[in-house]
Parts: sequence; C-alpha cells; structure tokens
Amino acid sequence: MLEKIYIKACIPLLQINSNFYAFISGILVSLSTNIFTSLSLSDFDLKTQKFPYLSTILFIIAGALCMVISSKVVNFQSYIFSRQITDIKEKIEIISDATKSQKMMWITFFSLLLLSIIAGFVMLVI
Repeated sequence: MLEKIYIKACIPLLQINSNFYAFISGILVSLSTNIFTSLSLSDFDLKTQKFPYLSTILFIIAGALCMVISSKVVNFQSYIFSRQITDIKEKIEIISDATKSQKMMWITFFSLLLLSIIAGFVMLVI
C-alpha cells in the first residue's frame, strides 16, 4: 500500500521544481502572518478566535514543510538539470534511485503537508 502511494503520489510531486515549493512556502507564511495580524488587531476574545489561531499555526507548519521539501529536492533536481536529462522515464528512475531508501520520509512529508493545509483552511471556515 505504501509503495503504491510512493509511486503514484510522491514520485510525481518530487518532479516539481524546488522553487515551486519555496514559492508556496512564502505564500503560506504570508497567509499565516496576515491572519495572525488581523486577529491581533481585533477586539475579540481568544476563546472566540481559537480556530483562526490554530489555522495560523497549521499554515506555518505547512510553510516549513514546503521549505524542507524544497531543500531536499534541489539536490537530485540539480543533478538532472546538469546532465540535461529530458526523458521523463529517466528522470523518474533517477528520482526513484535517489529517494528509495527514504520512502517513508517522503510519504510522511507530503501527507503532513496536505493535512496541515486542509486542516488550516477548515479551521478558518469553522
């Protein structure tokens, strides 16, 4: 089961440029900062605003995860770029070889990223 998740979800996500993850991280941190600032300037009690504060924390966690993913992905992406590899199957093979010993780590990173973003938006709506 985990092998299928790794192949179907993680490998395609690992092909995304590391700059994209850094960009998304900036958006998430900016979003959490704006939410926190808006809540700090309002006159409501903390009890009535606990869910938006939790969403702020979740968005910061998601931003940090994006930066970790970006910093780990850049190494094998630089290798692929320096070798000027354009064949998608060859790229997938290189990514699989580079990450096969850390499958569980990648599944955990991407699962936590997805869960923290979804939970952050849910906390904003509640």
